[in-house]
Amino acid sequence: MEKKELNKLNPSNETIQLQLEEFIKGLGLKLFGFTHGQVVKNYQSYFNQRPEHVVSPFETGKTEEKCKLSAHFISIAFPYAHDVTSKGQANFSIYVRGKDYHQVVQSYLDQICQFIEDLGYEAKGFVDSNQLPERLIAALAGVGFLGRNSTLITEEFGSYVFLGEIQTNLPLTVNQKFSKPGNYDQCGTCQNCIKACPVSILGSDYVDTTSCLSSLTQQKQLSGEQLLSLNGRLFGCDTCQMVCPFNRDKGHRGLIDFKPFDYMSSPDLQELLNLSKSLFKNKYAITSAGWRGKALLSRNALVALANKGELPETLESGSPMVQEAYIKLKTTGEPDKL
Repeated sequence: MEKKELNKLNPSNETIQLQLEEFIKGLGLKLFGFTHGQVVKNYQSYFNQRPEHVVSPFETGKTEEKCKLSAHFISIAFPYAHDVTSKGQANFSIYVRGKDYHQVVQSYLDQICQFIEDLGYEAKGFVDSNQLPERLIAALAGVGFLGRNSTLITEEFGSYVFLGEIQTNLPLTVNQKFSKPGNYDQCGTCQNCIKACPVSILGSDYVDTTSCLSSLTQQKQLSGEQLLSLNGRLFGCDTCQMVCPFNRDKGHRGLIDFKPFDYMSSPDLQELLNLSKSLFKNKYAITSAGWRGKALLSRNALVALANKGELPETLESGSPMVQEAYIKLKTTGEPDKL
């Protein structure tokens, strides 16, 4: 029997959706919502009208080229925050301190897709590394709202969530109540993130994510001034999230899958600077900070040492990236504390 024939034997669409919701909740996922491709297209101007220089490579292309306009979308929030404090001057962003979220989220999505496929429908999961406007989809699905710091903010978990999407032809009743992207009603008059941003990229109509310190920590070619601006950030930046009122008391609510490793919460800069291939593979490649490679983490550790006034007198690294950064740091001079 073909899958299309199975649909005729299935219970009502409402019953199927209830079964799906119970299945998702049974996985320990509390926050999710539904929207439609056409609804996403109706709000595509929120993304498509941004100047080219503020658009990252993952966000190119028109909305209709990224998703099927006839499809339904399931948006799911995966809370990750456990300990939101930083120990010491150098730190990894909260979101990279545990297991690589790409693998964890994809595992959940695969289970949900299989459930949908067993009902005779098609389903495909997406997590991060794709061209879907995931924050927009989440907002339209009622999962949360888009804040002034450009993050997706939820009521229960704040902005400390990863997002995953499932595109499916399963008939679903979609969310009808959502905050219009870009109006920042829920933020009110609060401008904490705008005032706190170290590189002053918040507050305009569009956020230049290419200049965000989180992005800079992941770029392999940086000037001496850009290197020093990292100011102890080993991978990612949490500044705009830490000052957000919606994130107050939202720590320790993350899924157990994202429990942080001790060595990521209290990083050893010397270990990172002298990172071996085996140590990188066993400790850091299993996190979300590993995808840019060993040399980048070593370089950022070197920068963090420079920010502390502990730049080595001499350095001979086998990595061209690290050696080049060392020369730039020596040339640039002592950092200003940002």
